[in-house]
Amino acid sequence: MTILFGRWLLHIADWKDDPKSQQQLRTTLRKLHQNVDAVVLVGWSPYWWPSLPDLVYKYWSKTHGLPDRLDVVSDEARETDATLREIAESEGVRFVSILDALCNGEGCLTHTAASRDQLLAFDYGHFTVEGAQYLVKTLGLDLPRDSGVNRITRRFGDKANGTADPGVKLDANCRAALWSLL
Repeated sequence: MTILFGRWLLHIADWKDDPKSQQQLRTTLRKLHQNVDAVVLVGWSPYWWPSLPDLVYKYWSKTHGLPDRLDVVSDEARETDATLREIAESEGVRFVSILDALCNGEGCLTHTAASRDQLLAFDYGHFTVEGAQYLVKTLGLDLPRDSGVNRITRRFGDKANGTADPGVKLDANCRAALWSLL
């Protein structure tokens, strides 16, 4: 399985209206689909600016409560998601929408279902380990047992329970970033 994700709007402001960028994505998906059994195109994800922890703290400082959801999705993000969906469908590739999975009319989920203290992202958009695990499950991405997630876990492990390779020094943000790439 190949999973393709990009922060489309961060690199090209008018991505959804740029025929050249769309054609490049179509060509990439077509070539991948010819050589890989399962290709998944992942849509836009929430953009928590300046960071999800900062926004949660700001909310807490005003209300003394933790938000379940925050309104952070622009119309442009929704339009880009729709464009990505159309491209994926036209190329015979599966599309999954992070926005559909995490966001509704009240905003985007800020934490996992397990606990309000398990934030989905540690900055503006990189998922925490718990956030990435929650998202993969929510999106129904059944990763093979020997997927990159499991290889990363075996290699970098968890320092708290002593499974980390002693030769590798990673802080929590690096581990989360590795997870969020998958």
